[in-house]
Amino acid sequence: MSNNNPYLKIIQIMREQGSYNNPTSFFIGKVISREPLLIKVNGLQIDKSDFLISYGLQQSLYIGDSVLVLVSNDKQSFVVANKVVKE
Repeated sequence: MSNNNPYLKIIQIMREQGSYNNPTSFFIGKVISREPLLIKVNGLQIDKSDFLISYGLQQSLYIGDSVLVLVSNDKQSFVVANKVVKE
């Protein structure tokens, strides 16, 4: 198809707007420090004042661990939900 196809341009705009209104609601973060607890998620470093964490999870986290981070729609609130592993 030609790059000058107006329908392709409309589809591209629709996809961009759809992703804007439906942001990803979770990310995989990496623990970069234990004390204080720091997590790098989606290029952003967040500390304990920036997120809630599942009860008892902090004691089982180590540098390099991957964690599931839930993000609010306004991208202002984070929840570290669980440790995740690849098997």
